[in-house]
Amino acid sequence: MIAARLTPSLDDARFVRALVVATPGLGLVAGVAAAALPGAWPWILGADLWLLSFPHVASTFTRTAFRADDRRQHRALLVALPVAAVALSAALAGVGGVGLLTTVYFFWQSFHYLRQSRGIHRALRQAAGRSPDDPLSDAVLHLVALWCLLHRCAQGPRLFFGAPLWVPAVPRAAVSLAAVVAFGAPAAWVVRAVREGLSEDGARDAGHRAYVMGHVAVFLAGYVVIPDATRAWIAVNVWHNAQYLLFVWAWNRRRFARSPGDGPLAWLCAPGRGAWLYAVCAALGGALYALVGLTAGLALALPLYAVLVQAVNFHHYVADTVLWRAPRQRASSV
Repeated sequence: MIAARLTPSLDDARFVRALVVATPGLGLVAGVAAAALPGAWPWILGADLWLLSFPHVASTFTRTAFRADDRRQHRALLVALPVAAVALSAALAGVGGVGLLTTVYFFWQSFHYLRQSRGIHRALRQAAGRSPDDPLSDAVLHLVALWCLLHRCAQGPRLFFGAPLWVPAVPRAAVSLAAVVAFGAPAAWVVRAVREGLSEDGARDAGHRAYVMGHVAVFLAGYVVIPDATRAWIAVNVWHNAQYLLFVWAWNRRRFARSPGDGPLAWLCAPGRGAWLYAVCAALGGALYALVGLTAGLALALPLYAVLVQAVNFHHYVADTVLWRAPRQRASSV
């Protein structure tokens, strides 16, 4: 298993390769398979949800719920935020039905993908001895993501996972203009990357350059190349989930390496126990979403299921923003 082969640290070349090559590669394979093999879609979606998506949501709680100090520090995320997330999700459904709920999810998740991607890129740069602040890379990450999202809106998808989706009518001319602007930044970035790659330090800090290329490739697949919005979603989602699990694993390992402690989380984060940490997150994530399904099933209310699922997602988005909001924490965390 990957936990037995990797040292979870941005100082470990194999771990960095898994983060910047394997995760986008896995996302692209999932996206292509979902588009090319319609019969495999339920299996691909199920594998993503149970093996990556649910564990990735649960892994956030390793920062907030496993230790008494964390629970005290993040009490608002554990008590107040879930109530607020359910209230927000129910309010959206009450105002605009499942369509509004799905639309907010679609756009908020796109921003969540971008935000996490930028944070990991900053961490990779700092691990390579570079300043995490890089306006040119930021321009590439943001402009490409914006163009891809505008392209998807211009296509005008009306359904997302079978639910109504409302997107603004974006003129094709605006998409073309956004493409010109978006790919001006990558052109300048490529020139700089080639120059840096030929320098003496080029090999040492190649990780963050590979990461930017993976970001561009996955967003293109997830919003442009694959025409169906739902099937294309799997490419970005698999990439996002896998890299988050790796990053949280590395962050926790570093936390306990710096300040050894006791308790279940310290044991799970000890060297050689990455598979155990993943198994616990997978079990907790699966149990959380199974409880959501059971609650909605007992109420015989499909809209309630949508409300509760999106409440879990919204809670994760806000908690993730709070937990990784400080540039110093985000850039030097692993």
